Amino acid sequence: MQISTAANAMRDSARAVRAAIDDALRRLDAAPDLLLVYASSAHDFDAIASTISEMLPGVPVQGASSCGGVMTQAGFCEQGLGVLALSDPEGSYGIGAAHVSQGPEEAGALALRDALARAARPGEVPDLVWLNAPPGEEERILDGIMSVTGRDVPIVGGSSADDDARGDWRQLANGEAGNDLVVAGAMFASGSLSFAYQSGYTPTDQTGTVTSAEHRIVRTIDDRPAAEVYNEWTDGLIAEHLAKPGSIFRKTTLAPVGRPQHVGNGVPHFLLAHPEKVGADGSLALFAAIEQGERIYLMRGSTESLIARAGRVARATLEESEAQNGEPVGALVVYCAGCMLNVRPKMERVTQSLRTALGEAAYLGMFTFGEQGCFARGANRHSNLMISVITFGNAHA
Repeated sequence: MQISTAANAMRDSARAVRAAIDDALRRLDAAPDLLLVYASSAHDFDAIASTISEMLPGVPVQGASSCGGVMTQAGFCEQGLGVLALSDPEGSYGIGAAHVSQGPEEAGALALRDALARAARPGEVPDLVWLNAPPGEEERILDGIMSVTGRDVPIVGGSSADDDARGDWRQLANGEAGNDLVVAGAMFASGSLSFAYQSGYTPTDQTGTVTSAEHRIVRTIDDRPAAEVYNEWTDGLIAEHLAKPGSIFRKTTLAPVGRPQHVGNGVPHFLLAHPEKVGADGSLALFAAIEQGERIYLMRGSTESLIARAGRVARATLEESEAQNGEPVGALVVYCAGCMLNVRPKMERVTQSLRTALGEAAYLGMFTFGEQGCFARGANRHSNLMISVITFGNAHA
């Protein structure tokens, strides 16, 4: 298995993706068996899709828009485009897609079945599912995928994003680009796949029970308006929005809410939900679903913790790798867009932390409006303000 990545900051989308692919392929000894492409939402995804189809006919292709650009081992490519080319002749890879309008659960199942068929492995269980989808229904999409794979196959990925949450996100599957595609990649790798899913946040002693909620809207906490309670927890962070409802997601990046998840190792992991806006009724809209009756905690993070966490998550994947397969050959990184916007002036420190952890391995990172990952086998989740890393390694001879 070989992996090569490249990024390009040209604004002409066709020229940028052509240059990035040419750059990446120069470092591979064989033709790619999978191509992943992520780019700022300012790019023309139809031009990207048609250019790739012309350059690499028949190669499985998956991609999505990424807030503000991408990152690779070369650094942060602001408003740019990046590709990851994987050559693994002994493995099997397939990319499938379906429209969310078909129903989120149905779309998840259809996309995964399509991917398995394209990998020539229908009815089999992949090593890992790589997921990109538009924000909004990720929990149900995960349920749809797991209706096909069962609950023990890890699902890792990131929701497509734009630069200001206007809904300009895009997804790409093979030669098709759209704005409501569930794109699932079925990976049957010849080597090892290791993954980790973490946040850089810690719980505070501010806690309450959700007493009224509907999907991603929390109406009351302890029978009081949710926005009012959250404002008290955060010492007036959103005070101006109690009387003037509206977007708060840029203010609340370092103060999400979290729900403890006990997955069998004795240490609770927290699923984070990023407060998005205040409703006219004092409700809180979130980027992840919270159910009535759940106990939630105010979480705290810092710019420094978000900078350091990427490298720590990458190191965790290496620690999880079975039998220590040596140096990784490459990695995929999902880094929350909210976190990136908070640390943007210091993004080179984030990319350096990943280089330090991954050594010489090439990596491609995207910035997302929701992260999917796996705390442990059977615990695939959607959350916010998280970091996921997949590392690829060659099996021992």
